[in-house]
Amino acid sequence: MLTALDHVIIGVNDLAQATSVFSEKIGLVPRGGGTHHRGGTANRIILIGDTYLELITIQRPAEAQQSMRDRLAKGDGYLNFALSSNDIESDTREMVQRGVSVIGPIP
Repeated sequence: MLTALDHVIIGVNDLAQATSVFSEKIGLVPRGGGTHHRGGTANRIILIGDTYLELITIQRPAEAQQSMRDRLAKGDGYLNFALSSNDIESDTREMVQRGVSVIGPIP
């Protein structure tokens, strides 16, 4: 069963600038993040209650997903979200059967 919204993913072309905007303009200060060695991306994490926003950028375009490259070519914005589950295999099967495009499962 799906149990929670894990996080929302926001794609940005300039991670430092986006971090500054969220910190200085919105008052949400990133508290972590790093480099994804597989996938060619880097991120910053903004905790909000029991969930978080993930600001993500492409560092190595040749390694990044094409869909992310295409989306960021249009500008910064919403990319995706992740859900928590107590039975990820079953929930994934059910969503796929309903026609939902799923990346994962990623336990």
